[in-house]
Amino acid sequence: MISFLKDLLQTPEAQRDPHYWASVYGGHAYIALGPWGIIAIGLDMWTAAWLTPLLYFIVWEGAQWLLLKKRTCPLLWDGILDTVSVAFACYAASLLGNGYQLASVWCWGASVGVMLTGVRARS
Repeated sequence: MISFLKDLLQTPEAQRDPHYWASVYGGHAYIALGPWGIIAIGLDMWTAAWLTPLLYFIVWEGAQWLLLKKRTCPLLWDGILDTVSVAFACYAASLLGNGYQLASVWCWGASVGVMLTGVRARS
Protein backbone atom coordinates (compact mmCIF):
# COMPACT_ATOMS: atom_id res chain seq x y z
CA MET A 1 0.00 0.00 0.00
CA ILE A 2 2.82 2.42 0.85
CA SER A 3 4.45 1.75 -2.54
CA PHE A 4 1.14 2.55 -4.25
CA LEU A 5 0.87 5.90 -2.44
CA LYS A 6 4.48 6.74 -3.30
CA ASP A 7 3.70 6.07 -6.98
CA LEU A 8 0.75 8.46 -6.82
CA LEU A 9 2.96 11.13 -5.27
CA GLN A 10 5.50 11.03 -8.11
CA THR A 11 6.04 14.16 -10.11
CA PRO A 12 4.91 14.49 -13.73
CA GLU A 13 8.54 14.23 -14.79
CA ALA A 14 8.47 10.66 -13.45
CA GLN A 15 5.44 9.93 -15.63
CA ARG A 16 7.00 10.41 -19.06
CA ASP A 17 6.18 6.82 -20.03
CA PRO A 18 2.83 6.99 -21.87
CA HIS A 19 1.50 3.69 -20.57
CA TYR A 20 2.42 4.45 -16.97
CA TRP A 21 0.75 7.84 -17.28
CA ALA A 22 -2.43 6.32 -18.76
CA SER A 23 -2.65 3.78 -15.95
CA VAL A 24 -2.29 6.49 -13.30
CA TYR A 25 -4.92 8.62 -15.09
CA GLY A 26 -7.31 5.66 -15.17
CA GLY A 27 -6.48 4.80 -11.57
CA HIS A 28 -7.58 8.25 -10.44
CA ALA A 29 -10.95 7.70 -12.12
CA TYR A 30 -11.36 4.29 -10.50
CA ILE A 31 -10.37 5.44 -7.00
CA ALA A 32 -12.69 8.46 -7.24
CA LEU A 33 -15.78 6.26 -7.30
CA GLY A 34 -15.33 5.28 -3.64
CA PRO A 35 -15.53 8.80 -2.20
CA TRP A 36 -18.18 9.69 -4.80
CA GLY A 37 -20.33 6.76 -3.61
CA ILE A 38 -19.98 7.70 0.05
CA ILE A 39 -20.94 11.32 -0.65
CA ALA A 40 -23.79 10.20 -2.94
CA ILE A 41 -25.23 8.00 -0.19
CA GLY A 42 -25.06 10.85 2.32
CA LEU A 43 -26.29 13.60 0.01
CA ASP A 44 -27.16 12.85 -3.63
CA MET A 45 -25.39 11.81 -6.84
CA TRP A 46 -25.23 15.27 -8.45
CA THR A 47 -23.86 16.93 -5.32
CA ALA A 48 -21.29 14.14 -5.10
CA ALA A 49 -20.38 14.71 -8.77
CA TRP A 50 -19.15 18.25 -8.15
CA LEU A 51 -18.10 17.91 -4.49
CA THR A 52 -15.80 14.88 -4.93
CA PRO A 53 -13.47 16.48 -7.54
CA LEU A 54 -13.42 19.72 -5.55
CA LEU A 55 -12.48 17.94 -2.33
CA TYR A 56 -9.95 15.80 -4.19
CA PHE A 57 -8.25 18.87 -5.65
CA ILE A 58 -8.18 20.76 -2.36
CA VAL A 59 -7.25 17.88 -0.04
CA TRP A 60 -5.11 15.47 -2.07
CA GLU A 61 -3.56 17.73 -4.68
CA GLY A 62 -3.26 20.54 -2.14
CA ALA A 63 -1.39 18.24 0.26
CA GLN A 64 0.95 17.17 -2.55
CA TRP A 65 1.55 20.81 -3.46
CA LEU A 66 2.37 21.71 0.14
CA LEU A 67 4.77 18.76 0.54
CA LEU A 68 6.77 19.62 -2.58
CA LYS A 69 10.07 21.38 -2.22
CA LYS A 70 9.99 22.72 -5.77
CA ARG A 71 6.65 23.84 -7.18
CA THR A 72 6.45 24.14 -10.95
CA CYS A 73 3.76 24.78 -13.53
CA PRO A 74 3.88 21.16 -14.84
CA LEU A 75 3.12 19.95 -11.31
CA LEU A 76 0.07 22.19 -11.14
CA TRP A 77 -1.13 20.95 -14.54
CA ASP A 78 -0.58 17.36 -13.41
CA GLY A 79 -2.87 17.99 -10.44
CA ILE A 80 -5.47 19.57 -12.70
CA LEU A 81 -5.36 16.58 -15.09
CA ASP A 82 -5.74 14.19 -12.17
CA THR A 83 -8.77 16.18 -11.02
CA VAL A 84 -10.22 16.04 -14.55
CA SER A 85 -10.00 12.25 -14.38
CA VAL A 86 -11.78 12.25 -11.02
CA ALA A 87 -14.46 14.62 -12.34
CA PHE A 88 -15.16 12.56 -15.47
CA ALA A 89 -15.61 9.41 -13.37
CA CYS A 90 -17.97 11.16 -10.95
CA TYR A 91 -20.05 12.74 -13.71
CA ALA A 92 -20.28 9.46 -15.64
CA ALA A 93 -21.39 7.62 -12.49
CA SER A 94 -24.01 10.28 -11.73
CA LEU A 95 -25.32 10.20 -15.29
CA LEU A 96 -25.52 6.42 -15.24
CA GLY A 97 -27.16 6.39 -11.82
CA ASN A 98 -29.84 8.79 -13.01
CA GLY A 99 -30.69 6.83 -16.14
CA TYR A 100 -28.70 8.81 -18.71
CA GLN A 101 -26.84 5.84 -20.19
CA LEU A 102 -25.88 7.43 -23.50
CA ALA A 103 -24.63 10.62 -21.84
CA SER A 104 -22.63 8.48 -19.42
CA VAL A 105 -20.97 6.69 -22.35
CA TRP A 106 -20.14 10.06 -23.96
CA CYS A 107 -18.66 11.26 -20.68
CA TRP A 108 -16.54 8.12 -20.43
CA GLY A 109 -15.51 8.59 -24.08
CA ALA A 110 -14.40 12.15 -23.36
CA SER A 111 -12.26 10.83 -20.52
CA VAL A 112 -10.68 8.27 -22.85
CA GLY A 113 -10.06 11.11 -25.33
CA VAL A 114 -8.08 12.99 -22.67
CA MET A 115 -6.18 9.79 -21.89
CA LEU A 116 -5.33 9.16 -25.55
CA THR A 117 -4.19 12.76 -25.97
CA GLY A 118 -1.91 12.37 -22.96
CA VAL A 119 -0.51 9.10 -24.31
CA ARG A 120 0.10 10.66 -27.74
CA ALA A 121 1.87 13.66 -26.16
CA ARG A 122 4.19 11.33 -24.25
CA SER A 123 4.90 8.92 -27.15
